[in-house]
Amino acid sequence: MNRNMVDFQLNPADFILLLPEIVLSIGAMLMLFMELFLKDKKTLHQWTAFATFLIAFILLLSQGSNTLMAFGKMVRADLFGQFSSAVVLIGGGLTVLLGKEYFVSRDWHRGEYYSLLLFASVGMLFMVRGLDLLVIFLGLELLSISLYILVGYFRERLFSNEAALKYLLLGAFASGFLLYGIAYIYGAYGTTNLYEIRAMGSTESVTFYWIGLSLILVGFSFKVALVPFHMWSPDVYQGAPTPVTGFMATTTKAAAFAAMMRILFYGFPTENMDWTPLFWFFSVATMTVGNIFAIQQLNLKRMLAYSSIAHAGYLMIGITVGSETSVAGMLYYLLGYLFMNIGAFAIVQHIEGKDETRLNVESYGGLAKRHPAISLAMTLFMFALAGFPLTVGFTGKFYIFAAAMNQGFIWLILIAVINSLISVYYYLRVVIYMYMKPVEEETEFSPMELPAKVALTVCVYAVLHLGILPGSFITLAEEAVSALF
Repeated sequence: MNRNMVDFQLNPADFILLLPEIVLSIGAMLMLFMELFLKDKKTLHQWTAFATFLIAFILLLSQGSNTLMAFGKMVRADLFGQFSSAVVLIGGGLTVLLGKEYFVSRDWHRGEYYSLLLFASVGMLFMVRGLDLLVIFLGLELLSISLYILVGYFRERLFSNEAALKYLLLGAFASGFLLYGIAYIYGAYGTTNLYEIRAMGSTESVTFYWIGLSLILVGFSFKVALVPFHMWSPDVYQGAPTPVTGFMATTTKAAAFAAMMRILFYGFPTENMDWTPLFWFFSVATMTVGNIFAIQQLNLKRMLAYSSIAHAGYLMIGITVGSETSVAGMLYYLLGYLFMNIGAFAIVQHIEGKDETRLNVESYGGLAKRHPAISLAMTLFMFALAGFPLTVGFTGKFYIFAAAMNQGFIWLILIAVINSLISVYYYLRVVIYMYMKPVEEETEFSPMELPAKVALTVCVYAVLHLGILPGSFITLAEEAVSALF
C-alpha cells in the first residue's frame, strides 16, 4: 500500500475506543423513539439524556491514559482527546439539565432537543479525537447540522428562523473553505491523515501547504468566531434558545479550538511557514472588537455573545505562543470558561421569562433584593468572566499570559491586559444594576427547576474550586498537551 492511503485494517477491538460515541448515538436515537411513544414523560426524556452523557463520561475515563489509535489511525485516544472530550460531555450534560425549565415554560419541550444535543456531542467527540482531516470534517458537519436545527428550534418565531438561516448560509461557506483546504493538503502530502503527515515532516509543495492550511484555519475561525469571521455570532446567539446559546458559546468553541490544536501542533510541521504574525493579529483583533462591541450592548445575550468573541481572542494567545505551557493554559481556560459562561446563561434564561422581555440589563435592577442567591451567583460569574482573583477566570488568564510573557510576547500581553480592564466595565454594569439600581418592575419569578439548580450549583462550585485550587487540573492540562508535541 502506498503512502497515499492510510493502512486501514478493521479490528473489532477498535470499537471499544468509540464506546462514548456509540453510547451517545444510541441515546440520541432512543430520545426520538421516546418522543414517539412516551410523549407525556418529558422529565424522563431529560434524565435519560443526562444519564447518556454520564455513561459516556464514565466510559471515556475508563479508557485510561494510554495512547491508542483505531480504524487505520483515523481515530486517536490520548490524554488530549480525553481532556477535550470530557469538556464536551460536561458541557452537554449541563445543557441537558437546563433544557426542561426553559422549554416547558414555552410549551415546546420535545425529545428532539435532547437528541440533537447528543448528536452534536458525537460530532464534537470525533472532532477532538479524529486523526484524519476527513474524520474531523465529518464530525464538524454532524455538529453543524445539529446546531442549525437547534438554533431554529422555535420554528414559529421569525427571529429564530432568521438566526438559523444566517448560521446555515455562513456555516456552509465555512465548510466549503475547510473542505477545499483539505483538498489542497491532500495535494501537498498525498494523504489527509495527520499521523502520516507528521511522519513525513516538511513537504516540497509549500504553496499547496500554505493555501490548504490557510483555508482550514478560515473554516475553524468561523466556528470559534474569530475576527473577521465573527459577524454571525451576535445575531445567532440572540435568536437561538438560551440553553443552546450557552452550549454554542462554550462546548462548541472548546471542540473547535481542540481540533485546531490537534491539526496545528500535532499534524503539521512549523518550519514550512511562521504563522505567528497571523495568529497575533487574530488574537488582538478578536479580543479588541469583542470587548468594544460588548460595551455597547444592553441585551444580555448579545453582550455575552460579544464577550465570547473577546474570550476567543484571549484563547488565541495560547496558539500564537505555541508552547506546551501556553496550549495547556488554553485547555485549562476552556474548562473554566465552560462553567462560568453556562452558569451565566442559566441565570439569564431563568430571568428572561416566557416572553423573553427581561433580557436587557435594566431588568436586573434591584434583583439582589428579590433574589439574593441568584444575584450572588451572577456576580460570581461576572467576576470570573472579567478575570477577578479567586475565580477560574483569573487563574486561566494568568496561566496563558504568563506563558506568553516567558516567550517574549510583551506587547500582546499588554494589549490583552488592557482589553481585560475594558471588559470589567460591562461585566460590572450587570452587578451594579443588581445591587445599586431600583427595581424596574415588580415581577414574580417562578422557582428554578431542580435540574437547573443542580447545573447552577455545579457551575458555582467549579468556578471557585478551579480558581482557588487549580493545581491538579493544570497538571492534567499539561499532561494532556504533551500528547500533541
